Formats: sequence, structure tokens, C-alpha cells
Amino acid sequence: MLPSLTGPTVKASFECIDISDQISRIYEGDQQPTDKNSHITPTYTKIHDIPIQDLRGQENKVNLQEHGFQYLKISQNSSIHPFEDSNISSYLEEVTKLVKTELKADAVICYDYRVR
Repeated sequence: MLPSLTGPTVKASFECIDISDQISRIYEGDQQPTDKNSHITPTYTKIHDIPIQDLRGQENKVNLQEHGFQYLKISQNSSIHPFEDSNISSYLEEVTKLVKTELKADAVICYDYRVR
């Protein structure tokens, strides 16, 4: 939980594949697998009580350096609507410019996107 924020918090659970206990027997540094007949047997792990905090209205209080993520708001004056297929490339170009400017990046590569 982010201590300086005051939004409501809920608890969530997350299920993932955990192979952390098997990595050391398969890889040693950047070398090839030690045993070519080794097989990874994935185990499913469920992590409980993960706090999720509502940040609405406090988006400007989080930043990439301190929190690992940051909200960016695209201009409401934008005439580009991502829901129209013909505008996707223009929209992605606008978002790329925004990210580059706001995060003071030398380069931004958009490798995946979702429109909801």
C-alpha cells in the first residue's frame, strides 16, 4: 500500500506459476541447462491478501521513480479516437510522444497496446 495515499483499499488474490525452486537446478548463470533431460514441473501458487488501493483523484501523487508506475493523461483536446481502426496508428504516435515527453525518455517503443 502507498502510505501517502488515502483511497479505499481492498484485498485481492493472485494465482501464478511458480518455478523458482527449480531454476537453480536447470540454469547456472547464463550457461546452458546443466541437465538436458531436466523438465520444469510448474506448480501453481496463490498469493493472498494483496492490497489494491483506489488512486482515483490522486493520480498525480504516484510517479515512476518512487512507485514503479505513473499515470499519464492524454489531452482531452485530442481529435484522435482509438476506437476507430483508421486512427490507431495516429493514436499510438500521440501516446508515444506523450510518454517520451512526460518521462523525459530518449526513445519510446510501443510494442503492445489494448483499447478498452
